Amino acid sequence: MASSAVFEPVDPAFFAAFVAASADLAVELRLKVSSAGVECRGFDPGMVAVVEWRIGAEYFKRLDAEGLVTVDVNGPDFTKALRGLEKKDSLVVTVSDAQVAVGVTREGSRLRRCVARMEYSPPEKVPRLPPASINAVISARGFAAAVKEVADVNDRATIGTGGGALLFSCENELRQAASYALDPINPGEKVEGAGSGRFGVEYLKRIGGLSSTFALIKLSWNPDGPLEAVYEFPGAWARYVLAPVVQND
Repeated sequence: MASSAVFEPVDPAFFAAFVAASADLAVELRLKVSSAGVECRGFDPGMVAVVEWRIGAEYFKRLDAEGLVTVDVNGPDFTKALRGLEKKDSLVVTVSDAQVAVGVTREGSRLRRCVARMEYSPPEKVPRLPPASINAVISARGFAAAVKEVADVNDRATIGTGGGALLFSCENELRQAASYALDPINPGEKVEGAGSGRFGVEYLKRIGGLSSTFALIKLSWNPDGPLEAVYEFPGAWARYVLAPVVQND
């Protein structure tokens, strides 16, 4: 196994968006770098949700790694090191035994930041869910907007289907209620199946962290089961799994 790797994304802002979205959920992140691309996995501290993603080799100008290089980093610190990146910038990330070095070149100036490695022992595998009876492909921005609309009423929201639409709703002890419907009106969008699930709103907000990067988000679940949310481009994807709220909790 190699102990170091160097990679340079074609679009630094695209790479930074993936890191920021995962660090918003998980403090500790495990990165895996190989000639095939860069992968990441992280669990939230309460083990309620997990995020994993992969960016393929075609998204990098440079990707030097002999074998598989694994590094554990502090997600928020890594996000800070990548903050403010634009597509026109140049980003080079160097992984070594001691640290992760982030080098940014912008309009003739050069900046170097270092992120300390950390000891992290996440589960080796993310749970694979059984086939879902409810599947929806909807606007990623629409998903984020729906979650925002119901967030002020309760910290738990119900996601279900009805009338061909994806429905977001919640109610609190004061009988205040909010609902939001997303109709599949654009190419590639769909809502299939019947049923609902109840999930933590703060986690749903974090799942929406890549809504400005991807056009669509795929949601899959069984009634009262875990929610799987997937963003996907050719050669790049991000996947979240979120446990449901227990109804009597």
